[in-house]
Amino acid sequence: MPRRLLPVGRRLFLACTALAFLFLCSVGTAQTGAESAAAVPAERVIAAGSDATSDARIRRRIQQIFDEIDGLNEVRVDVIAGVVKLTGQALELATVEKARALAARVEGVVEVRQEIALNTDVSAQVSPVLKRMSDRLAQIVAGLPLLGVGLIVFALIAVLAWWLTRPRAFWTRIAPNAFISQLMRQAVLLLALMMGSVIALELMGATGLLGTILGTAGIAGLAFGFAIRDTVENYVASIILSLRQPFSPGDFIEIDGQQGHVARMTSRATILYSPDGNHVSIPNATVFKQVIINFSRDPQRRFQFDIDIDADDSIERAISVITECLAGLSFVLPEPAASVSVAHADSVR
Repeated sequence: MPRRLLPVGRRLFLACTALAFLFLCSVGTAQTGAESAAAVPAERVIAAGSDATSDARIRRRIQQIFDEIDGLNEVRVDVIAGVVKLTGQALELATVEKARALAARVEGVVEVRQEIALNTDVSAQVSPVLKRMSDRLAQIVAGLPLLGVGLIVFALIAVLAWWLTRPRAFWTRIAPNAFISQLMRQAVLLLALMMGSVIALELMGATGLLGTILGTAGIAGLAFGFAIRDTVENYVASIILSLRQPFSPGDFIEIDGQQGHVARMTSRATILYSPDGNHVSIPNATVFKQVIINFSRDPQRRFQFDIDIDADDSIERAISVITECLAGLSFVLPEPAASVSVAHADSVR
């Protein structure tokens, strides 16, 4: 008997569980519906006290707003029981949406029915464009005197900056290094031109244009900087080399295996004249990174050179001849004296 009743007990348990679950779901649904009804915003509740007086007041208010806005002058407003009907013509779709949004914001409006037609007449479409162009042209003509004053101020500042940066002797006294003096002249000229541009734009009332130009120049300069990275690297290296001055014009130096007298240093490269008369241009970035041997910085230098001696010749006699020859040269210092050493040919190889 217990074995037969066991399946029945399970069925009853499952049935009770299912009923309890359905009950909880129905209760949750009822609560959700009540909460949704309570969550209905108050602005959706329509007042029952609508009459012809309130409709006329709504129509008059909307019409007053439309009369003060360009493009909405030809829109007609009708109001019945708080329902606003907009008819007439407009030139642009944005104007239609604007009219509907404004009408919906007026107090007492229940619904807005938009029946405004777009005006496709060519003359009606062209007339506003011509009016805007004529207004802008009038503004430009009215601003011509200020434009002239701004250009005159900019020209005066540019001429003054050019006059100050023209004499090289003055800047050479300030910075003996030729490249640094040229860099200072260029910096002063650039700052003066920027100042003149700001003052001219301020007089013309176009300072907003300056911000746009600077923003565009910043973005373009960033892209351009990546494109000319090597050129910028050489320019920065030339500034650092000019400040440190490891060599001067006319010095005999060696850079990256290239020897020669320094002719000049530009913003891109260092120019050498080799002993053979060749014109050697080395990028400043390479000059900055490589070992620089300046043979002219210290007047006392030691030279070393090799002389081959035949195996049948006397080594002592060769040393004596070489020593006497070096001692007779005027540019060889007596102290420390020149020395001669002998090495076997196999060790030299």
